[in-house]
Amino acid sequence: MKKIKIVLSLMFLGAFVMQSCIKDDVVALGDTGSVFVKINDGPTKALYYEPFTTKKNVVVFNVRRDVNSPAELAKAATVSIIDAPELVAAFNKENDESFEALPTSIFTYVTDPSITKSGNKFTVNFAPNEFAKNIEISLDGSKWDLSKKFAIGYKVTEAPGAKISSAQKQILTMISLKNKYPVSTTHRALSRNVAEVLLAFG
Repeated sequence: MKKIKIVLSLMFLGAFVMQSCIKDDVVALGDTGSVFVKINDGPTKALYYEPFTTKKNVVVFNVRRDVNSPAELAKAATVSIIDAPELVAAFNKENDESFEALPTSIFTYVTDPSITKSGNKFTVNFAPNEFAKNIEISLDGSKWDLSKKFAIGYKVTEAPGAKISSAQKQILTMISLKNKYPVSTTHRALSRNVAEVLLAFG
């Protein structure tokens, strides 16, 4: 009888442990199975280049749709994105930085038939089976002021049939041009002093 009680107790304990494990493995559905749209590089992206005087194509960000099935990917989709210059000021305030909004005089958008821009709004059209798009600019290095750092911001505002990622719904892309081997202030002062000495004895 005692053995039977022990066996029954073990069986009960085993069933309890198994039930607990099942509960731990259950994942709340929530957003599982949803289609998401996000700015893949966000929320911030930093680009550094050596000074150049030509025009350089730069991908400022990549917008992506994460689908839940091949059937969903086979559908066309549209995403709306707007310019968000206020992100520059917000970043500067939070990080004690001095970025300026990238002037429109030193860049143009690289043409893509699937991406249109009207005012401050982009309309990005995904073809069936297409899941990512690059927003690219042509940057004119000859117009860049090397004493400044520039940034450009964007926000996703609409994605019909999908959810916009709360963590990656916007991006601030920071662009800096700087010499690979910057000349120090001391070196510049020394060079100036040498030049003055040579001039005096010239």
